[in-house]
Amino acid sequence: MSVSNCAQLWLQRFCQANHEVELGVLHCADSARRPVIWPANAPMDDEFHSLAARALSTQRMALQPHGDSDMLMALPCGASTSWALVLRLNSRDRQHLSVCSKRFKLAEPWLQYAIEVDEAEGADPDLVLRLLNEHSLEEACLTLVNQLSFELDCSQAALGLSDGRRVKVQALSHSASFDPRTQVNETLRRAMDEALLRRRDAWLISGEPSADLPYLADVGQHTGASALASCLLWQGREPVAVLVLQWTGAVDAEVVKTQLNQCQERLRPVGRLLSLRASAERAKSRETITLRTSSARKRALRMAAIAALVLAIALIPVPYRISGDALLQGEEKNLVVATDQGYLEQVLVGPGDAVKQGQLLAQMQERELRLERRQLLAELQQLQQRYNNALASSERAQAAVIAAEVDQAEAKLALLEQQLLRAQIRAPIGGVVVSDDIRQSVGKPLERGEVLFEISSTRAYRVIAYIDERHINRLSKGQSGSLVLSSLPDRQIPLSVERITPVSEVREGRNVFRVECALPGPVDRLLPGMTGTAKVRVGRASIGWILFGDGIDWLRVNLW
Repeated sequence: MSVSNCAQLWLQRFCQANHEVELGVLHCADSARRPVIWPANAPMDDEFHSLAARALSTQRMALQPHGDSDMLMALPCGASTSWALVLRLNSRDRQHLSVCSKRFKLAEPWLQYAIEVDEAEGADPDLVLRLLNEHSLEEACLTLVNQLSFELDCSQAALGLSDGRRVKVQALSHSASFDPRTQVNETLRRAMDEALLRRRDAWLISGEPSADLPYLADVGQHTGASALASCLLWQGREPVAVLVLQWTGAVDAEVVKTQLNQCQERLRPVGRLLSLRASAERAKSRETITLRTSSARKRALRMAAIAALVLAIALIPVPYRISGDALLQGEEKNLVVATDQGYLEQVLVGPGDAVKQGQLLAQMQERELRLERRQLLAELQQLQQRYNNALASSERAQAAVIAAEVDQAEAKLALLEQQLLRAQIRAPIGGVVVSDDIRQSVGKPLERGEVLFEISSTRAYRVIAYIDERHINRLSKGQSGSLVLSSLPDRQIPLSVERITPVSEVREGRNVFRVECALPGPVDRLLPGMTGTAKVRVGRASIGWILFGDGIDWLRVNLW
């Protein structure tokens, strides 16, 4: 077995934890001691030895460039040892060197311990390595008591750790978990305190006087042990742990004492190991608590800052606008109707067509009217001839009767002329056709007054906004706002409220009021029927009220 088992394990773990390390060497000033190398059997040149010697002589860190980009770092392992750690790092960055040096300072006590174990006579490196390989202090303590229970043939081995004031029961052999509050374990803890105060080992056989070991005797009474022993584990001159061993049945006291003495020689390095692990776990626990406290404090400060920011933003007054769906309409709208009964013969325009005032829109059938007109013209011609004949023959009475018939025929002809004119349906105003398409209704019989076209003027427009009833009380005549149309999303058209109708209607399941708004002047590219969103400025309000005002109003309406 090599004399550097523990040091080899320490070097391996340290180098693997520092990713910049390519090669690690533990060098001893005593040339008779072989260096410890990681990775094992890696080549090493004389630069490592000379740099280690320099670090040991000065007791300070020594640096030396190596190759193109590597760096050699030598660190003395304490003034009380003749060992130095030499590392080859793949980086010359100062930050990496500083981090590696700080990590070595933290791990240096473990290296000194590993060197002491390897150099100690009578120590059991295998046991130390087993304890070092455990992941936690509890697992290491449990491994120790199980090993002692097996080697000494104990019925139970218990281990307690001292924090300087009292002992805490840490492990019981063959028990992964236990309750320290039970009477047996509390008595066991007092027996460990008793051994710590006495500062020496003790041996007790059942039935023998035990006036100076009352708590150890109580343990025997509770467990029925025939023999008990309490052994101290030391770090330097201070006891750091207590072992309480129990046997049942017949026991050869001399044989057991001999085994205990041999075992204590092997356990001499264990006390410091347990102390180091306990200190490391306490430091880790304190660091965890500090990190959690710091994290909780930072989280609380962050949440408070966010809450303050949200509150400040919520109280900032901003322009408050009430929005609603909007519809663009011509300010003037005319309906074109059929003036007489008849049949639709021709339709010349459709929805969206621009028309001028007087433009022909549709034509009704004229055939019967024109036939009747020809008949009247022929009849009127005959009457004129008869009238002339009566005048020529001096038949004045007959001429007067015929003159009346002529007047009647001329009146009928004038009426037919008017009907022929009305058969041509013309636009009363200029604008855009906004009614449905009737071009499929050619030949349809029409009644007098039936609507054929709806024409909206394009000279001026008005906006119809549909405002929710929850907000209508905030609107008043004269308020200004803006209109954005779906077909012109890049333009904001100014508007002003002209009239709020007192009658509501239902749109998309909501009760809304119709608000008429005026545009300030002519705006190009507008067409009747365009839709969008209108927003009316009603003053200023806080952001919080704008976001949650509707919910507050709902609660007021429903929870009263």
